[in-house]
Amino acid sequence: MMATDSSKFPTWFIAFALVFLLVSASVPSRADVNTGSHPCVDGTYVNEGLSCCLCSAGQYLEDHCTADLQYGVCKKCGPNTYSSQPNKEKNCERCTSCTQISANLEVAESCTAAKNAKCQCQKEHYCSSGIEPCRICEPCKKCGAEGIKVDCTAKNNTVCNDPIEKGINAGTIAGSIIGVLLVIGLALFAFFCWKKKSGSRNLTNEDPEERKPINVPEWDLQPNLYAIAEAIGWADMCMVATCSKVPDTVISACERDNPHDTQQQTVELLKNWEERQGRQAPKKLIAILQTNGKQSKAEKVGDILSRPHTV
Repeated sequence: MMATDSSKFPTWFIAFALVFLLVSASVPSRADVNTGSHPCVDGTYVNEGLSCCLCSAGQYLEDHCTADLQYGVCKKCGPNTYSSQPNKEKNCERCTSCTQISANLEVAESCTAAKNAKCQCQKEHYCSSGIEPCRICEPCKKCGAEGIKVDCTAKNNTVCNDPIEKGINAGTIAGSIIGVLLVIGLALFAFFCWKKKSGSRNLTNEDPEERKPINVPEWDLQPNLYAIAEAIGWADMCMVATCSKVPDTVISACERDNPHDTQQQTVELLKNWEERQGRQAPKKLIAILQTNGKQSKAEKVGDILSRPHTV
């Protein structure tokens, strides 16, 4: 009897030990929990109680995971789209276009699945807004005989030399000064002769040439959006928006939502800009155009707004 019992004891002990080892192997160690050593290299997010792995940069999420600490269905971003960070988004973002008409941009870095494109000004153009990323580049200024003082770069326009800075000799300067003084003397002599004949007439009041102010009504731009957009054009509308601190994301959205249609892009951006400015939009629009050297366009807008207004 004792021999039979002693022979059964090892079998029972071995069975118990095997069960214990199997259970222990199925439980993650404390070191694994504390160090976060799981397959989600880019982090996790929670969906319906499960911790799912984030998709990597360059991918988007098509479907969520079905088990804890597992990846769902991640797909690579398609052509002309990207995602630069680990994410759980259902779509990738559209790449920035550097081929916008009249923007004078070119590709500095191509768009990839994990990185957006970067644009830069074309050769002999500079970013007039000084804001990165630049959306409109202007042609660099050309200097004449005076020569270049500061070369044009992507961030600043050309600066030309003053005539004296180019090294005009002392004799030329002296001759110029004498000539100017003679002209001034003759002009003063002629002035006093004329004043003697005409009495006390003040020269400063003679036929002054004053710029006529543009009559700007206070109603909104809505009835004339398309006509005004056509007169301004996409490039100068972007300039107006940038000067008014309209977010770059808004400008990009107008461009992205109306591909290959600059007229509609301009209309949408003008509409958004007007909503931000309120009743002062007409006056502000003309003022910005004039301030930035777009007098002819400011006058066109004034003509459009002065047409009979119907409610």
